[in-house]
Amino acid sequence: MCTHTGGGKRENAARHGREAFFTLSPSSPLLDVDSLNEQLRPTGAARLRNVQQPDQAYGLIFNLDNVIANTRAALARAWKDLSAAKGLPCPEDTLRLVRYGSCPERIMIDVLRWSPDPKVVRALCWDLAEAYGAALMEQTTPTTPGLREWLDSAATYSVPCAAVSTLDRPTARRLLEKMHLHDHFVHLQSADEMCTTAQSFLSSALQLQRPPNHCVVFDDCPLSITAAHNASMKIVGIRSKEQPAYRLRGADVTASSLSELKIYNIRRLFANTDLEFGNLVKQQSTDPPRIRRIRNATL
Repeated sequence: MCTHTGGGKRENAARHGREAFFTLSPSSPLLDVDSLNEQLRPTGAARLRNVQQPDQAYGLIFNLDNVIANTRAALARAWKDLSAAKGLPCPEDTLRLVRYGSCPERIMIDVLRWSPDPKVVRALCWDLAEAYGAALMEQTTPTTPGLREWLDSAATYSVPCAAVSTLDRPTARRLLEKMHLHDHFVHLQSADEMCTTAQSFLSSALQLQRPPNHCVVFDDCPLSITAAHNASMKIVGIRSKEQPAYRLRGADVTASSLSELKIYNIRRLFANTDLEFGNLVKQQSTDPPRIRRIRNATL
């Protein structure tokens, strides 16, 4: 569980463009990106294991809402079913606000003008939630092509995986069980446990026992690209009709299907980590070597 950082610690985290959060214990220190990278850095036997089996050094974090399932399509269908059942208007242009996570109460009152009565709107929101849950449970196959084969390959090479979702934990768990993917994820991060997207990524890295700078996020949201980079993670952008390649140009690599990538490509994402912009590197000098004169000591 996270709380807001306060005082100088928050300013220090914001100054470096990093995310941080406190754990439930009040005596625990601030968990930021740099401290997690240092604490989870492999040493001893874990370091030798990563040398022999380098794929195990990395962790994979998947966005359940966009990569595994399609919550946008399920929510749009829920709005259409609700409007048809109640005989209320719901233009196609309004669904754009739904896809970007606008408040349903504000849409019903201010945009669609279904009813000015808060009690009626509250009842409609309950009906919308039931229709949304029913539409989600109808999705039995992953949205991204090649996802199931990728998760099987990750299990073969012992690469831990985590899922991040804005749904509550019981709904997300039932959705994964419906797709028969619940056994592939070591950790499931729900929306009621973390505040921001970057903090959800950091918490998933902590549960996977992998440093954040050794984790890869799979998502199709431009905001997740910024959140992953703030958490010192790599990100694979999943292209689609709703999210074309030009919107995901900040991602480290983009793909329309996970069948285009292999587990080996994860290691290649970290091949030039020390040569990225902003990191300190050694520069060779072009000056000629100095000639040292040896003088004989005289008595």
